[in-house]
Amino acid sequence: MTSNGRSGSAAANTEAAPPKPHARGLSPLAELLAVATILLVAALFRFHALDAIPPGLTHDEADVGFYAAAFARGERAEYDVPYGYAYEPYGRVSAGLLMRALGATDLALRAHQALYGLLVVGLTYVWARAAFGRFVALSAAALAAVLFWIVFTSRMALNSQPAPAVFLVAVIALWRALYGNAPGRGRMGWWVVFALAVAAMLHVYEATRAAWFAFPAFLIYLLLADRNRLRRRGPTFALALGVGTALALPHLLDPGAWGRTDALGGAVSAFFSGAPGPLVTNALQGLGTLTVSGDTLITYNLPGQPVLWPLLAAFFYLGLAVGVARVRQPAYAFLLLWLAFGLVPTLVIGAYTSTLHSIVVQPAVCLLPAIGAAWLAARPATKRLGRYLAALWVAALLLTAGITWRDYFAVWGEAADVRAAYFHTLAAITARVDADPGAGVVTISSPFPEPPLDPFIGALRIREGDADVRWMDARRAVLLPPADDARLFASADAPLDPLLADLLDAAHVERVTLRPNDLNPHYDVFRLRPLDARARLAEVLQPREGAVFGGALAMAACHVAVRDGAAEVVTLWAVRDPDALGAPPLTQYAHALTITVQALDAAGAVIGQEDALGAPAAGWRAGDMFLHVHRFALPDPLPPGPVQFIAGVYDRASLARLPLTLDGQPAGDALTLSCLGP
Repeated sequence: MTSNGRSGSAAANTEAAPPKPHARGLSPLAELLAVATILLVAALFRFHALDAIPPGLTHDEADVGFYAAAFARGERAEYDVPYGYAYEPYGRVSAGLLMRALGATDLALRAHQALYGLLVVGLTYVWARAAFGRFVALSAAALAAVLFWIVFTSRMALNSQPAPAVFLVAVIALWRALYGNAPGRGRMGWWVVFALAVAAMLHVYEATRAAWFAFPAFLIYLLLADRNRLRRRGPTFALALGVGTALALPHLLDPGAWGRTDALGGAVSAFFSGAPGPLVTNALQGLGTLTVSGDTLITYNLPGQPVLWPLLAAFFYLGLAVGVARVRQPAYAFLLLWLAFGLVPTLVIGAYTSTLHSIVVQPAVCLLPAIGAAWLAARPATKRLGRYLAALWVAALLLTAGITWRDYFAVWGEAADVRAAYFHTLAAITARVDADPGAGVVTISSPFPEPPLDPFIGALRIREGDADVRWMDARRAVLLPPADDARLFASADAPLDPLLADLLDAAHVERVTLRPNDLNPHYDVFRLRPLDARARLAEVLQPREGAVFGGALAMAACHVAVRDGAAEVVTLWAVRDPDALGAPPLTQYAHALTITVQALDAAGAVIGQEDALGAPAAGWRAGDMFLHVHRFALPDPLPPGPVQFIAGVYDRASLARLPLTLDGQPAGDALTLSCLGP
């Protein structure tokens, strides 16, 4: 009887959850209230001033929004572009679904990320409650609610944000299937959830794929530490992991899905070439990001600030030591595997952009300090001090909340560098245009007027009214749509060129100053009369009719001036038929054309040149015109003989020139500018 009893007990233990600290002193209602409070605090940190901090969108965020908005509209937006966000479909679909309800705006995109940030807090509690007990679960969730790193990424509109939440779903499902008490069908349901979550996480972000290895590594761990459970659950575990991975194989086999890995793998290439130094340096920097010195990129962090401040770092290392000491317990073993594999991208790449590359280990990083605090408070040697140590941990959490609030909202969010990195001036311009129900024709001058840059930001921020928005860089060109009236908004870093302003008779309406200490402190508003300006330019400049490039663009007039060792070439262009260019290659969002103007000496050698196009082809519409200026240095003194100026148009990607026709007849690819003036 005794022997049979012992055998029955051993069999029962193989089905039980792994050991965890005993939960004491908190009623179910009190625990529920604690969880609710933590989630409310987390929501405050994630949704407070979400439309103002960060003060705008980065180009990467606008790219993410472009694909999500396309999905929300039921459109396909597939491009084979470097760093193309089309390659990570999970975020596109998830954010797109929310945009269908809230509108395709930047605020909806940020709200999507904030909701996933909130999920990280709740799901951290769920898994920690099952694996480590109530104290650790509440502590880790509270830390996840207020830790600067997690708050920061929860407010960034990038496709990396769902990664920790989706990974947590896989972990929770695995734990329920391996250690839960669900009957056969219920357990099988958890295996299905696990497989689907594995497939989903492999569609989220490249860094998540390193964390995938924690699952097969845990299978090996079970082989070494818990063979009885491996015999009972291992085959289904392996099958579910295989099915989930197989579901993601079409995505993983697409070379484009590894674009960032290929671009950032220089240290690995150097290592296999016999130069381990860069990889060793990156690994040391990567390890240091947790407690020594963090991500240096201000767009993603307070430059150099580590994830954990010193007191939290002490709890973290204590928890890490506890985890190593208890590695025979499955929960601790899996946590260590999660941390190790999840940090691999940062160890390879280093501290730079580690804010994103380490994102999947956010819950693990919060769990280890909580484990350290729980261990310290439960030691017999410190039993009398238990309450004081618990109070110290609570104080650390409260202090973390205060530090995060200050660092994020008061320091980082208000910094001039941050406002510039998030294009605050463009945010102010687009907000003004969006708020004007009768905006009409609006031209915006910005430093990056080609997609997927500033126009993608504008597409997410200008949603109301009837604004007809055109993009250009007024330091080079001004668009002149066929309209009687238009407004031109020019940011301080892309001001209207004085010569172009004079030729167009642009009326300066106002200068809007944002903050005196801003790196880009103001924008100007001008009023244009495009049709009047077009007629006047035809008289001021020398007409050049019949010269058409690629059937799409015709030169209407020009003027060349040479003075003080430099050339100034003003050209007026008419957009004929943009469709004549054909569809752009999938590697480009739009045709990337450039106008080249060259000065040639008597022998035909190039003695001066500038290539530029301040009115990108992506925004061309039949009937538009634009005024352009090229400036470049010439030899001083000029070589003997006449100087000739020619113009051409070429594609920047292929360097192929557009063919020129003169009065309908082929004429090569370069137009001689017979408009030299004083």
